[in-house]
Amino acid sequence: MTNEDLDNWVLEALDSLGGEGHIVEIAKYIWENKRSELEANEKDFFTWQYRMRKSGQRLYRDGRLDRSSFGRLGVWALATEDQGSLAEGDTPARDTADE
Repeated sequence: MTNEDLDNWVLEALDSLGGEGHIVEIAKYIWENKRSELEANEKDFFTWQYRMRKSGQRLYRDGRLDRSSFGRLGVWALATEDQGSLAEGDTPARDTADE
């Protein structure tokens, strides 16, 4: 599983959820639809949820996730307009999904 694969899975999950979803819903979608790929590699199996969060940060930085929703109690949403890319080193809002 590459970072690009995971980015695409997150976008696919959000699309299937109507453009917005809680991080748990996104993880559930990925597990239900990509389970065989995740189980095929032991390292991926044990790290995919951590890497999914990093994917969200990449997508946020690249302007593909709506910046006004990112970090809002773990809700991610597809960007509806071009938000441009952040400069390298800029970080997204804090993810509060576990609080």
